[in-house]
Amino acid sequence: AFQKPVTNRTIQQNFTNISTTPIFPQSLWCPIHPASFIHASLRQQSSTTTTTTPPTTTTPTPTSKSSVKKYKCNVCDKAFSRSNTLLTHKRIHTGEKPFKCDSCGRAFRQPGNLTRHRLTHTTVKPYACGQCGRAFNRASNLHTHLRTHCHYRPFVCIQCGKGFNQKVDLKLHLFLHANATK
Repeated sequence: AFQKPVTNRTIQQNFTNISTTPIFPQSLWCPIHPASFIHASLRQQSSTTTTTTPPTTTTPTPTSKSSVKKYKCNVCDKAFSRSNTLLTHKRIHTGEKPFKCDSCGRAFRQPGNLTRHRLTHTTVKPYACGQCGRAFNRASNLHTHLRTHCHYRPFVCIQCGKGFNQKVDLKLHLFLHANATK
């Protein structure tokens, strides 16, 4: 889904915040190249539509039906608003991975993860970087890759100030800090 970009003014205000979560919608742009959209159709849409409002997110109100968490895990007490979400969660405790890849045998807890994994077995990589030509089988991988070109590192270590373009890299870095003190 297309997300409208926020203005450069908002970017400059938010860029001073140091956070372990990205400030900007990671799928479409970075603070250095705010108009460099992944797909030409989005670039064209951006040039014809100007907006000054940040993207909105819908959060269920406390009284909405979807926010009532009546399904509780009997192992860790985590609660969910949907029974099928609880069922998927319980697989973490049981180790059950019922969705198996026919090509390599790797198994997954959720069918969507298997679907995403199957892309690793194909040579089709329709998402190419316009700057270096590197191609990816998932749009999200291209979006993450684009951060390397503009050196956008929204995930910052609070201990040493080093920045990372992926949350997983920051988590690994923090783990190394913790082990260095032992």
